Order: sequence, then structure tokens, then C-alpha cells
Amino acid sequence: MEKKKYICPVCGYDKLKQSPDESYEICSCCGYEFGSCEYYCNSKYPVDIGYEFDYKEDEKFYSYVRKLWIQQGCKWNCSNQMQFKDWNIKKQLSNTGIEDQEIAGLLEDYLYDGPVATFSIIDNIDMEKNYSDANNFIIQKSSVGFFCNMIDFWYPEIANLSTCFNKVSRKEKGLNKSGVTIFPPQSLKEFYKIVDIKTPQDTPQKEKLLKLIIQAQEANKYLIIYGVYGV
Repeated sequence: MEKKKYICPVCGYDKLKQSPDESYEICSCCGYEFGSCEYYCNSKYPVDIGYEFDYKEDEKFYSYVRKLWIQQGCKWNCSNQMQFKDWNIKKQLSNTGIEDQEIAGLLEDYLYDGPVATFSIIDNIDMEKNYSDANNFIIQKSSVGFFCNMIDFWYPEIANLSTCFNKVSRKEKGLNKSGVTIFPPQSLKEFYKIVDIKTPQDTPQKEKLLKLIIQAQEANKYLIIYGVYGV
């Protein structure tokens, strides 16, 4: 008989092993440890929460922690997050009981913020040039900025995509988190699918990036991304 699973009231993760009201379990997704709200407010997130807080774990408090988690990019706490290939942040948040309109507002207000990565098309590719050198940066009028928080949602699929790190001759997989990633023309079709399906919300940024990918694909050009550090 399969054991009952419980839902995290912070992020909506539906595979908790124990009831949040009766345990000190740590959510594998958002990382919240139940029964430790005082620690969360005074240690993990030492910020002004904007209201008188009595260290009571209720929806008002969970709402606060939820916003912080979203603002930090909805990052998974566990190392085996790669198992969740079809993870959908909107669907998971709906498990908490909040409405679709509120979810959209949370993502718009808190997730679409922070560092921005830049995508550009390489018009004249040099197979041996080191594009991570500041002198070789390619920023064009058609370049597209994209919030790094959004790039996290492309995993695990993006990790298996054929790319190049810093120079075309260095063949790799996924994104270079400490330099520059170059997408060869043969990877652009799959990259388009990843961006289209895995980015959790339609935004002007997403639309522009998809158009840029199509433009590069049709011209058989390489696409380059700068600024993906630590995602």
C-alpha cells in the first residue's frame, strides 16, 4: 500500500512524507523546514517582513516565505531535482490553493527580476576565437536580455543540449556557468522547444528570444549567450 503524501503549504510540492503540522521535515523543493519559522525570519531571511510577526506558521507566513522562494528563482533544495523532468511551477503552486491569477501575479512581481543574460546572433563565426574575451563580446541591436531566474526552468533538458563553451571548437553539453555558451545551428530547433515549453509564463522577453532563435536558425547562424553565472 502506497504511503500517503502531503503538500507543502509554501510551494505546493506534493510529495512530503509527513504532515507539515506534525513534523520538522524539510521540503525537497523550496527547502522550508516545518516548525522552524523563527529561524526563517531571524536567520535565513533576516529582512523586514512588513508586518508584526508572532512566529506562527499560518498562511500569512507561508505567503511571505513563498514570495522569497519565488524571488530567489524557485530553486530546488534537493540535489536530485533532475528527476522531475516535467516540473511545472504554475501547476505546483496551485496545490497551495491560490488562484491562477494570483500565481501569475507572484511570478510577474517576484520572479521576473534580478540578473539578466544576453543572447546574440554571431554573424561571422570564427571557430577558434575565444568569445569569453571582453574584446570579442557581441552585443547587437537585435540582442535579447533574459532574466537568469527563468533559465533555471530549462533544466534538466538544457543540460543535455549540444553546445560549445567560450569557443566553437570546445564541444560541451548544457550551459557554461562560468563563461560563455554558444549554440550551434543544429541545436537551435531543440533549444526553441525548451524555451517555449519550459519557461513558465509568456512574456515579451520570451517572445523576443523565440524570434531570435528562429532568426538564427533560418540563417544557419550560431547563437551566443553571456551572463549565465551560477544558475
